[in-house]
Amino acid sequence: MSQTKVDSLNMYRDFESFLDTIEHTDPNPDFVAKKPYLSSQQTGYHDWDFNAGYEGTLKLAREGWPEGLKKIKKALPSVRNATKAQTRRKGFELRPDGLFPNVSAYASGSPFCMNKRAPGTRSLTRTTRITYQACFHAGVSASDQVNFGAALLSLVTSLERKGDSVDLVAAYDTTDGKGSGTVHRVRIKRSGRRVDLDRLAFAMIHPGMFRRLVFAAFERDGWFPKKNQTGHYGYPGFVETPEDGIRITNAAQLYKAQTFESALKHVVDQYNGTQSESEKI
Repeated sequence: MSQTKVDSLNMYRDFESFLDTIEHTDPNPDFVAKKPYLSSQQTGYHDWDFNAGYEGTLKLAREGWPEGLKKIKKALPSVRNATKAQTRRKGFELRPDGLFPNVSAYASGSPFCMNKRAPGTRSLTRTTRITYQACFHAGVSASDQVNFGAALLSLVTSLERKGDSVDLVAAYDTTDGKGSGTVHRVRIKRSGRRVDLDRLAFAMIHPGMFRRLVFAAFERDGWFPKKNQTGHYGYPGFVETPEDGIRITNAAQLYKAQTFESALKHVVDQYNGTQSESEKI
């Protein structure tokens, strides 16, 4: 487990509740008192937020990001073509008792009219929780972050094509460098829901997601003024919790995302390191 002491825990059940929080609450007054401007709304260079600004970034989050979807679609075939679309199959046998009826067998009068899972078969869908490190330091380029997000999204779509259901959580964890930290977790995709590429493209690869919207969440968190972290917003962390599932560190933060291929290798290696031989990508 991580040695970081979590002083502030902020969990958002879905992307919409995260957006609602930053839109309908004010920054922490202690934060404002200690800082002359809000980093979420300061003017930055192009790669800071692709020139979207704070309000523009919020609009993209709500309505979608067509340019990001184009970027993602260029990368997805790299994994999709290597992964045959399939569905996990349930093997059933007819028994007098079981999970649900077989209508034709029942109509024929057979006592063996109930479907029961055959021995040794697996369930139709396996739910996979993936928690990825979404924080990155100021020196990380937007292009590297795009590569990491595209690689991670490729993994998610590949798993869902295999028949898994993916629960995807972004970890925006920050530390003060002295053993104290704040945790912000945003569920980007809930298991059982289809992959919404337009929404995921924004949340996972647009730099404004972190530098505008998550910064805005930081500015509402009392941890930052308490720890004198209003001048800068701390150090990127990745606090370990029992609910994380499969953990994917940020390839861009580690300088392993200078190309899409290197980012994809990092993501797939981390995923495969948690899987049996039969489940590896």
